[in-house]
Amino acid sequence: MWLGTVAAAVALAAWAGSRVGTDNPVSRTARWDPLLVTVMATALLAVPGLAIAWGVLEGEARGFSPAGVVGAGTLAGLLALPLAFVAAVAVEVLWPH
Repeated sequence: MWLGTVAAAVALAAWAGSRVGTDNPVSRTARWDPLLVTVMATALLAVPGLAIAWGVLEGEARGFSPAGVVGAGTLAGLLALPLAFVAAVAVEVLWPH
């Protein structure tokens, strides 16, 4: 599951990074920007990763059961996904073209 999540984040960032400099998001004439792909993939993975870590630590601090700690981390990670997507899109929009 984690490998699939990482693969999906990198694929989404790679697709967006390959569309730099075009008005058409499916244009075949776009140039490839590997640094943009790296930054976008980092945003897509780091934001939920930090949220998961925070959820686990918060669950442990509150004395949750092991299942509750896993649930808190999972919930925090899921809730952070929209924020990660917004961060990645912001990177693409603000990236110098």
